[in-house]
Amino acid sequence: MRKLYYSPGTIALAPHILLCELGEPFEVIRVTVAENVHKNYKTPEFLKVTARGLVPVLSTDSCTLTESVAIALHLAETAPEKQWLPPIGSDERARTYEWLAWLATTVLRSIGGVYRPEHIIDSEELYPPIRAFAERRLETFFGEIERAISPGSAYFKGNDLGVIDPFLLVFYRWGLEIGIDMSDFRRWKQLTSTMLERPAVVEALDAEEIEIKGFPSPETHFKNDEKQTRSME
Repeated sequence: MRKLYYSPGTIALAPHILLCELGEPFEVIRVTVAENVHKNYKTPEFLKVTARGLVPVLSTDSCTLTESVAIALHLAETAPEKQWLPPIGSDERARTYEWLAWLATTVLRSIGGVYRPEHIIDSEELYPPIRAFAERRLETFFGEIERAISPGSAYFKGNDLGVIDPFLLVFYRWGLEIGIDMSDFRRWKQLTSTMLERPAVVEALDAEEIEIKGFPSPETHFKNDEKQTRSME
């Protein structure tokens, strides 16, 4: 059985959604925050799972994977019937890799600048300007995301769920949590609303006990009874 190690509201939510979409049994294990100056996940117990001490981690019978994009691509490639990825060798497939890499590196670094400036520099007096600079960059990046969403489509590219869409939900939620004015990103808001209508998304949010600000809290109308949830103490 697959096991997903996660912390609520992190980038781990994206592969968590994809696991729920698969509809197969899996276990989710909540990783506790370490009692250290950086408040990271490097507890002795979790470091036995991954020496990197970062979430998410996907453990299967044959391997242990880190990095959200690697996990998402692995899940997509092991379930080709879902068609979460464009055809192999196509320009669309290459663009999908490009977008995932950009989101998980360039954009995610700015998210880190807002939430965890101590991971960038060990000087508290510089935290406010780092946060302000990161927020300005995010506003620019978010505008690029908005323009890239296909007009009139339900999802990022077309009317079918793709591997990028769960990541866009995570970043939209972060924008709201940070306090960025997301009202101008109308296509992105509609995409988020469409995602929240999916039972698998509701299931993942319910499991992590998180919400999306400004959207109704949907009732959980799908449950994978074979999914197991526990915390790593």
